[in-house]
Amino acid sequence: MALDISIRIGGQAGQGMQSISSIMGKIFTRHGYYVFIHQDVESRIRGGHNYTQVRISDHPVQTFRDQVDLLIALDKGAVTADLPDLAKDGVMVFDGEKTGIASEQANHFSIPLETRLRPDFTSTAKSLPSSWRTKSTSNLPSRQ
Repeated sequence: MALDISIRIGGQAGQGMQSISSIMGKIFTRHGYYVFIHQDVESRIRGGHNYTQVRISDHPVQTFRDQVDLLIALDKGAVTADLPDLAKDGVMVFDGEKTGIASEQANHFSIPLETRLRPDFTSTAKSLPSSWRTKSTSNLPSRQ
């Protein structure tokens, strides 16, 4: 069975779409697939909707597809702008709480997309024995 899948990540500039698509491209090429990455960006001054699209295939590809199989919508603008390009049997993942959008479609999945791990170093440091917190690092060997 031939593999040819297209994934679009849409949102605002600075939301990490280029990083995500670059990582996806590296992962799939390292596993022997052909990858084509298309970046559609608006003016940084004017702002607006941006997206990157990753096409993954088991045969060489030289362009992106108009229809996407997986749409990852990072903001409301991505849902409204990119949903028309979702294939009939495609899947959309979005953050319903953040976008204010609700969908009853079986192929639309609302999940929190902006979960970040922020360790609380202050409370962690305070929970350490005081003798550990006051040790000097000057006695450590230098790296050369």
